[in-house]
Amino acid sequence: MRYLKLIILFLPVMFYLSCGDKSGQEPEDLLMSAKKMLDSAQVLNSNELKLEAVELYNNFIKKYPDSAKVIDAYYEIARIYSDINDYKEVIKVYEKIADKYPNTKHERNALFMIGFTYDSNLRDTVNAITAYKKFLEKYPTDTEGDRLSESASLMLKSLEGKINIDEYLKESETQKTAGSSEEKNKDKSKDTTDKKKNKDDKEKKKTPPPVNQ
Repeated sequence: MRYLKLIILFLPVMFYLSCGDKSGQEPEDLLMSAKKMLDSAQVLNSNELKLEAVELYNNFIKKYPDSAKVIDAYYEIARIYSDINDYKEVIKVYEKIADKYPNTKHERNALFMIGFTYDSNLRDTVNAITAYKKFLEKYPTDTEGDRLSESASLMLKSLEGKINIDEYLKESETQKTAGSSEEKNKDKSKDTTDKKKNKDDKEKKKTPPPVNQ
């Protein structure tokens, strides 16, 4: 039964590989073939099949370079390479994204991820610093609400030895907690003042007006 399930799972991929002429395939068909190959690779935990999926995604990009789905294919390729710990290839993919989509959120994300990959995955401080500086030259402040510029700035300072990132985060959390407590105390004080005012107003209403002599 287990092998039967595997055969059924592979049927779409086997069908794709058996087609001699793929020139008539539509964009969605190519993407579906790549996705099915990737699904099979994940079930079998096969790096070889994952690389086959990468090839299918690259075929789609070459055949339909102007498709709106190309960016999705690039992200899938980057994810696959990251999954198999080939971080140098991950960086190459993000470099392609940055070149193909200048002045967009995709370039912004890609430039940040290049620095992050050098920093967190490859432990390459020199190239990480260069990548973060390149990102911050073009995107010095946050505009998308995702705080990538802030994060890149902090990571760069940490790599350059200007701050201790752990101490910085701890201090920020302390300040945040203190600010929250201060805000609560203000609210409590305001609530007490409002209650006293309401009580005084009620007392005034109970007191009869003076009688004119």
